[in-house]
Amino acid sequence: MRLEYSGMPLPIPWYVKFGVKLALGSVPGAKQCLPKLLPIFRHGPAGDPVYCRDVFLAHFARFAASYAGAANRNEIHILEMGPGYSLASGLLGYLFGAKRVCLVDVGKYAAMEDEFARRLIDRLESLLKTTEENPPAADLSPAGSHLKEILAGGTTSAKAIRQRITTLKAKADIAGFLFENVIDYRFEGLQSLRRLPDASIQMVFSQAVLEHVARSEFSQVLSELYRIVEAGGVGSHVIDFKDHLGASLNSLRFSERFWETGLVYRSGFYTNRYRKSQAIEMFESAGWQVSVVSEKRWDCLPLSRSRLHEHFQKLPEDDLLCGSLTLLATKPTSV
Repeated sequence: MRLEYSGMPLPIPWYVKFGVKLALGSVPGAKQCLPKLLPIFRHGPAGDPVYCRDVFLAHFARFAASYAGAANRNEIHILEMGPGYSLASGLLGYLFGAKRVCLVDVGKYAAMEDEFARRLIDRLESLLKTTEENPPAADLSPAGSHLKEILAGGTTSAKAIRQRITTLKAKADIAGFLFENVIDYRFEGLQSLRRLPDASIQMVFSQAVLEHVARSEFSQVLSELYRIVEAGGVGSHVIDFKDHLGASLNSLRFSERFWETGLVYRSGFYTNRYRKSQAIEMFESAGWQVSVVSEKRWDCLPLSRSRLHEHFQKLPEDDLLCGSLTLLATKPTSV
């Protein structure tokens, strides 16, 4: 969300967003209604089919390269943590051969319109064509490279994807077909995870979601994910450590006593404020084998230590400079 002054866009200061979200976030029903009305309450470009396609391909490519479980490739069950306002992963999971795609959130926010579903299919079909037409050594986009890796790994084939595309395009109600045959949408957060059977999932992924899990539930969520993923299964996670107000460290200005109140949790900008080393340690404590795929870092601290709450002022430089992290978490085959 931006303001206009003399034709020039002006970014809204973080403290203005803070006040607006804090005030409106406490209104009953606001969490469901406000994202449709105000851009500052939206979580990610869920309505962009290219974004949804590219995110899924990145995670699925990591799964295809790392999976060491016993399930057949046509028996894969996928779990996405926090789909937000989009059910795109259910559609894409089906196209890439998943038998079931479980989507777990803390509220019933998502929907899938037929028009969006068809645009998403078209974007994947276009990328598939581009990828096949280019020689093996061609310089592809990141999404094209991920798709080529998936196809080369034998998880699925271009022919199988096209067959499923044809099936979906022929449906009058794509969402209805997916809900009946593929998508399992659950929206009670940790309780939803607890109801899933042991070792029933081969792939779990999240995109800028785990930082929103309540601090009091974070370790429990990681343990539940470990329980429901089969031995050899894979977790692919992007964790965003920036504040969700000004993409800085503003959330670290506040005390835990204030930050962990229901007022902040309902605001839409709540994050648990765990940093890189803490997140990795908690994954490992839950039993996961963790490797860092990539991270995005600031060259220098975007906010001086003196402006942080005393609880965070002595954190290691490495933790404070890490803006986001992509983790690959695998469940050992001998557990």
